[in-house]
Amino acid sequence: NDEHGDDKVKSIENWGVWLNRGDGEPLLLAENDDRIRRPLISPDGKRVAFIIIETEKGGGKISVVDTYGSKTESIIPAPVALNHHIWISSEILAYISISASKRIANKIIIYNVIKRKGEVLISSKENLFSNLTLSPSGRYIAYDATTSALNTGGDEAVHVETINLETGVKRVIRPGFTTRLLGWYPDGNLMVAYHLKPGTGKSFKYSFAKSDPEGKNIMMLDEIKPIRNVGPGVVSPDGGHIVFVTWKITEDEETSTRRRTPTELWLLDIEGNGARRLLKRDSILYGPAWSPRGDEIVISAKLKSRFNVFLVSDFGLGGGGKETEKKPKVKKLFDVDDNSFDASFYR
Repeated sequence: NDEHGDDKVKSIENWGVWLNRGDGEPLLLAENDDRIRRPLISPDGKRVAFIIIETEKGGGKISVVDTYGSKTESIIPAPVALNHHIWISSEILAYISISASKRIANKIIIYNVIKRKGEVLISSKENLFSNLTLSPSGRYIAYDATTSALNTGGDEAVHVETINLETGVKRVIRPGFTTRLLGWYPDGNLMVAYHLKPGTGKSFKYSFAKSDPEGKNIMMLDEIKPIRNVGPGVVSPDGGHIVFVTWKITEDEETSTRRRTPTELWLLDIEGNGARRLLKRDSILYGPAWSPRGDEIVISAKLKSRFNVFLVSDFGLGGGGKETEKKPKVKKLFDVDDNSFDASFYR
């Protein structure tokens, strides 16, 4: 986004979606006066879906444009939650919808962008949905479900659920535990972080487990030392590593609620059973994504007063994914004064 104005003139924001093909100048695909977030390229590379935010709480609509620069937009007007939509196929999106009456994220919609028709996959009166992910086979989706009534203090009320897209059957992974989704292995299993006992103060210790998508076969990864305040993560293309963020939890004295700010980036070696911190900054870090080769990570970060997209590389993964202790290289992707968010790789 490009901000204009001074102390005497109200700031004007113009938001755009850009495509960088790696050669020549980036191509502007769409622009809007409202805030734009999370552009995702379709599996066939022909379309980009992104969120246009229309409310301060994150509600808005999804827009779909082609990658050729025609700037012709197809709008999905249903209100959606910030940052939670995925491509199921080159023509089908899954996204989280906000209830018009309750203003909470309580529906998952499957939408055909060609037919411009959608249907509700699941709805809930108790849970907030987030962190949608698709299994490597395309047969399952997984997500975090937060019990809103219990999310006002004390321990987190979060659990991982999966849905079989062929049968519509929903499963809860590790019932009775607080669980957070970290991602899919290439073989179709899930990696989750979990804890059972309520945390004390502002800290929660998470252990790790591997589960099939039905939640029937769970392997506890006890060799991995617990890590505090685990947040969203992504499994590497070869399935050997997971990159995830951890949270700094602070109390809002006025509302008596907890605020979670992701401030650290961690790399977990699944086979070596070790985790190490890649980045620790007095900033906001979110949205890690692996490159197709698994040798780079892209992440959005707020340093000082502006957001930008950073490329993290040379972080100690040698041939065959072997890990060595090494301080990573961090490169700002766009050397401009504008705020930049939410980069993703096209595979």
